[in-house]
Amino acid sequence: MQHHRIPFFVCPRVVLALAAGALLLAACQPGWPTGSGGSPESASATVPDGATCSSTNPDQLFRPGVIQETGVVTNLAIDGLGWFPVREGARRLYSRSGNYFLDDSGHLADAHRLVLQGTSFDASGVPGDGDLTIRRSIAPRSTTQVRLHVNLDASSVAPAAWDAASPRTTSNWSTSQTVYDSLGASHKVDVYFRNTGAGGAWEWHAMADGGELGGTAGIPTQVADGTLTFSNYGSLTDVTTSSSSASFTGAAPNQVLAYDFGSTTSAGGTGFDTTTFAKSFQVMQNEQDGWAAGDLASITIDTDGLVQAAYTNGLHLQAAQVLLARFAQPLQLVALGGHRYAESACSGAAYLDLPGSFALGGLLVGAVEQ
Repeated sequence: MQHHRIPFFVCPRVVLALAAGALLLAACQPGWPTGSGGSPESASATVPDGATCSSTNPDQLFRPGVIQETGVVTNLAIDGLGWFPVREGARRLYSRSGNYFLDDSGHLADAHRLVLQGTSFDASGVPGDGDLTIRRSIAPRSTTQVRLHVNLDASSVAPAAWDAASPRTTSNWSTSQTVYDSLGASHKVDVYFRNTGAGGAWEWHAMADGGELGGTAGIPTQVADGTLTFSNYGSLTDVTTSSSSASFTGAAPNQVLAYDFGSTTSAGGTGFDTTTFAKSFQVMQNEQDGWAAGDLASITIDTDGLVQAAYTNGLHLQAAQVLLARFAQPLQLVALGGHRYAESACSGAAYLDLPGSFALGGLLVGAVEQ
């Protein structure tokens, strides 16, 4: 274990002086290291109804906190200024204690059940603010789009007429990809390309095993087909899809697989994603947007607070973003005990920003501040 010291935790005496002199608030409170030698500078703010706040002459100056390395990826310390926004029940509080763990609900929480707040992302990358949540499992997503960019050798000779029962002998080239149905089951789909011999016109046919479609195992069955048209320069001018429907056994029927062969000149593109140049058949891109169900395998957090999650289905997702809080008058936060602090009228509302921005410190991962 290694220990480091950074300037933060302090226990000043803060006085809230009302115009009527009716209220005194003395508390052990944290603050920003300001001024020469760590001495806080005088700060004041005006609150409603004539109340004023003062942080002059605190009883104690800033003392350095102790950073202890733990090696636990969910333990966080702030290397500089800032507060972790946390939720206790329905209220928002703030803390410098980052001894977090991943609870059963996928929240980063501490032993006092303070839940870290931040931005979380769903499986599609859509953000949402609130509890910082990392999904412990990922539901399957059926494939809806296949992006396939290839070069079809322009010197290829047109084979015999297309025969779905003999796709290899009635096509010029083929490639395959794995797609997923609504249950997350994987299926191999072979895509065959056939030169029609009609001046830059090609057919494409997507085929799956009939046994996975309620038919006979080992018999290729068409799930999508269409045409590709090329210019004399080898660029893709037009794409058509004649049919697309796959009813995999037990899954949602009539699954549409939308094949994307790239830009076309007819739509204003370059037409050079899929080409027909006089060179060997080549696959430049072969991607699809589905996945199987998966469970959380590991997480990583970087010094900027970005949380990445890896799942057993091979998926790597941007899961969440840790945010830090800053205040106009941090000396005026109200100490609640147990490393918990609350906003006051004098501290001002919290501003949440990325670690390392707006004078906020970066994160130390695998460490906690004592």
